Amino acid sequence: MLEYYGLEKKYETVRDWYDGYRFGNISVYCPWDVTDSGLTKSEIEALVAGENVAKEIHEELTYNRLYDSIDHIWSVLFMTGYLTYSGKPEGKTYLLKIPNMEIRNIFLEQIMTQFKADVAKDGEYP
Repeated sequence: MLEYYGLEKKYETVRDWYDGYRFGNISVYCPWDVTDSGLTKSEIEALVAGENVAKEIHEELTYNRLYDSIDHIWSVLFMTGYLTYSGKPEGKTYLLKIPNMEIRNIFLEQIMTQFKADVAKDGEYP
């Protein structure tokens, strides 16, 4: 994912901050930490607003293929119950939505945490 966005030099930092989850022999990053990076922020904001987001879902996704594409985050969120679908899927494309208020609150807390961090940075210079 870092390579896709030209951030290869940040690998060690991202690993130190967000890695540590294990499924079998595979190391997995927390989906919330990946989305906090801003890569999918607008789509998550749309979901919180009650909108649907059309995404390709790979139900056959295995842990050793998770890092093949940033878009696999949607399959992970769907398969773990953080998202559900609306209507009838068209092939592998699903209209995803937040299933209930509990999960919506989780999304909101994540967005608000990121927003507060961004606001706190206003006026700071690197």
